Amino acid sequence: TLNSSGIVITRGKNSEGLIAQSIGGGGGISGGFSSSTLQLGSSEANGVLLGGDVALDRSGTVITRGDHAAAVAIQSIGGGGGTFVGTTNNFVKLGAVGTTGIGSNLSGGRVLAQSTGAGFFTEGRNSPAFVAQSIGGGGGIVNLSQGGVLLGSRNSSGRQLGGDVVISNNAD
Repeated sequence: TLNSSGIVITRGKNSEGLIAQSIGGGGGISGGFSSSTLQLGSSEANGVLLGGDVALDRSGTVITRGDHAAAVAIQSIGGGGGTFVGTTNNFVKLGAVGTTGIGSNLSGGRVLAQSTGAGFFTEGRNSPAFVAQSIGGGGGIVNLSQGGVLLGSRNSSGRQLGGDVVISNNAD
């Protein structure tokens, strides 16, 4: 659970305001330039790789003033993944892009968001104000200026469910 209040202002490319993540199977946040293939999270997933529940209780204002900069992003991802913003000469792979086993569980958890205050604002290109995701099988957010993307599992067996996403917005 992330409890946050007050004013958050960021400036510059790739400068997110608030990010809350729970990722089962590895991953996180990466950005910039990659000359080779970049893998966030497991490539061959077996077993239990669950994203946990993520909750945000936010009062106040979040403003980003740059390209590729979400104001708020909340993610629960089972099977690996996360967020990549940047450029690659090859591929960005988020999550279990290889084979997963029959008994595997790559499910995302519940995402809860409550917002009060002035709200979330962005001023840059490709900058969403608010993103809430629960993803089973790996994946996430990719914002590329060049390169290719592989998201989530393929050739998969087992459970790969997204969880509930519940949003309460009481902005002024």
